[in-house]
Amino acid sequence: MQILRNRSLYFVLIAALGPQMVLAASPADTPIVDVMLHDNGTLYGRLIDRQQQPVPQRRVELQPPLGGAPIATATTGSDGWFQVHGVRGGVYRLASAGDTGMLRTWAPKTAPPTAHPAVKMVSCDSCNAGCAPSFGPAPACEAGGGGFPWGKAALVGVAAVGITWAIIEITDDDAS
Repeated sequence: MQILRNRSLYFVLIAALGPQMVLAASPADTPIVDVMLHDNGTLYGRLIDRQQQPVPQRRVELQPPLGGAPIATATTGSDGWFQVHGVRGGVYRLASAGDTGMLRTWAPKTAPPTAHPAVKMVSCDSCNAGCAPSFGPAPACEAGGGGFPWGKAALVGVAAVGITWAIIEITDDDAS
């Protein structure tokens, strides 16, 4: 009975830590952009294309870090600018028509000096590859960019299961 309880505990630990390990795998492939929030938790941003032209009337979603149902949505104006109100400081995924990027938002007066007052997201619809939110010149699209690193996440998950299994076996041997 004790062995069954130990195994259950290990699997509960993996279930709790699994999402954290997936997040730990993502920063190398998906840079996180620091953005300061303004009054009432307002996030300002602009969606442009690769030629630096505004992308009008496009839905922009603020999602949890691993994606999923939007926390908030906005639509770009004719100038490509959008506002999302009521945002709290934290890590989010910004998505628009297949383009995604990671943001770390900071409450007013808490942002580090490197945080930007607005996010500029470059839409890469034309080359079928996502571009992360960026600042300065629009980056060229690269095949395979911008997506979630599922291969790395799977590797981390397999490693976690293997380590847990080894711990269970060692614990079972010690119990005998």
